[in-house]
Amino acid sequence: MSDLSSDNLAFFTIEELQSKGWSRRLILRHLGAADKLVHHARGRPGRPRQYYCASRVRLLEISSPSLVDEIEKSRSFAARNSQVQDERMKSIVNEVASIKLPPLETPYHGLMEQLRLPDPALCSRDDWERLAVRRLVDTMASSVGALEVFSWHAGVCEARRLLLKRQLDYIVQTYPLLADAASHMERESVDS
Repeated sequence: MSDLSSDNLAFFTIEELQSKGWSRRLILRHLGAADKLVHHARGRPGRPRQYYCASRVRLLEISSPSLVDEIEKSRSFAARNSQVQDERMKSIVNEVASIKLPPLETPYHGLMEQLRLPDPALCSRDDWERLAVRRLVDTMASSVGALEVFSWHAGVCEARRLLLKRQLDYIVQTYPLLADAASHMERESVDS
């Protein structure tokens, strides 16, 4: 519960109401407009934070048994939805773990020729290793096709991230000298 000291009343944010089981639909239908709006500091963009007077929320919860039932239904729906998402995530992890990665059999000193890399003398060692890792990941593109199963799925981004992690781990296992470049690529993928 938030305490906005301007008038010594206790308030709930939307997030706090949702943690109590209120859905956005219930908030709009039963509480309507927020009791207090707080705009972002220094004109930052975005919607103002909405606060609902705690005493008004509690009065509604006490005086309306049908609202209590709706809140309980909303809470159980949210729990089921969370469980479904957890199961989906487990299936994504299992599917990504079952994808067969193509073998990397070229010795380290043969990478330049196989991947058509520039002569290491023409660029920095870091750049050369990062390019080698990118091209090795590209050679495993067939494994990415297995993610088409998730093309409709909300977890496709997570599946791609997990597959890239597997690919990079495999590259490092096969070519330990590329460990720094692989970790750099993994950090880049997390940032984007």
